[in-house]
Amino acid sequence: MNRYKRVAPLLEPHEVGGLVNRMRKRAIVLGSLPRVDFSPDPDDNPVIAATLAGRASYLVSSDKGDLLALGRVRGVQIGTARAFVALVG
Repeated sequence: MNRYKRVAPLLEPHEVGGLVNRMRKRAIVLGSLPRVDFSPDPDDNPVIAATLAGRASYLVSSDKGDLLALGRVRGVQIGTARAFVALVG
């Protein structure tokens, strides 16, 4: 977690282990990812591929340049965290 400078001030070091363990319990381990070419930024395509392989219904992003501009890919809504929170309440 210390690699994530914006998150680090929000968590005490002893909280990180618990968070990682909770994430592991809920994680879906994906096999191979489909090849996709939806975004003008090739670095975004693996994110989209993982979203599709994981059968997500929503992809949260702050990437205003490319991902958010796509809006929706194969039925997956792409939006901001604020929009997601408004959607799920």
